[in-house]
Amino acid sequence: MATKTLKSACEEFVQHLRETGTASITADNYARILGLFVIHQGEDKEIGKILPMHVASFYKSEAATMKTLKDGSKQARAATSYLQIKRDVRLCLCWFHEMGWIEKVPIPAEERRFLEPQPGRSAKGRIVKAASGQDNVVPVVDSESNHTAEAEPASGTNVMEEPTGDAADTKCGMVL
Repeated sequence: MATKTLKSACEEFVQHLRETGTASITADNYARILGLFVIHQGEDKEIGKILPMHVASFYKSEAATMKTLKDGSKQARAATSYLQIKRDVRLCLCWFHEMGWIEKVPIPAEERRFLEPQPGRSAKGRIVKAASGQDNVVPVVDSESNHTAEAEPASGTNVMEEPTGDAADTKCGMVL
């Protein structure tokens, strides 16, 4: 595995986002959030030495859970902002793994479920469309005519196709 510092690896990740067409504001948000992670871990931290407990420590830190207001006081982040911070760090660490820079994605045990491919979700976490192009459609076969029709699933049923092709073949099928 290559020896890279956390700061340079995060900069490369943000540059990758920009080169692949990610909106400028989105890439800027990743840079800001990863900047918090880099400050917490230390700029010279080797990415191969980041452990799940280091990531968990960041998730619990004031940098991740509190925001600084204009008057200098601290306020708890909104739940959605906190979840975005966790998601962005997780995605970055997953990208490090896909680049071959780290052997395992160092996230806490309670976050491991996000790395497993989910039935009915693509590798990017989007709902996979049924063959008809509609979500939640269940094919129904009429036994008399052997004709296939489409019917809505029963209440509470969520039927979707399994990911195929590139979505099923990813190294890190992260749910976003």
